[in-house]
Amino acid sequence: MGRMTKLLEQAVDQARELPPADQDAAADVLFALIANEDRRYRLSADQAEEVRRIRERLQSGATRLATEEEMQALWKKCERKIVKTKHSMRSKNPACRPSAPETGPG
Repeated sequence: MGRMTKLLEQAVDQARELPPADQDAAADVLFALIANEDRRYRLSADQAEEVRRIRERLQSGATRLATEEEMQALWKKCERKIVKTKHSMRSKNPACRPSAPETGPG
């Protein structure tokens, strides 16, 4: 068996500190990556760093995910007015278009 890179060792060390459900989620991602033989979809170093930053912000309470109720309210507000094009989906309602990530709880 080969040795792990330092980066993978660091990731595993950090994963050991996560709650069990998060450890299982990390394992699922790793197994999916290992099973993906064509490897067309990979995170760049910048994307991986952004994922790490978002996880830290979620764990620290600096930000949070939307609740099911908040998502339902958003969909209702947008009235699901989605225009399907060949390569993208855009809402007709400007208030429903993606915006910059939230900077704090709430």
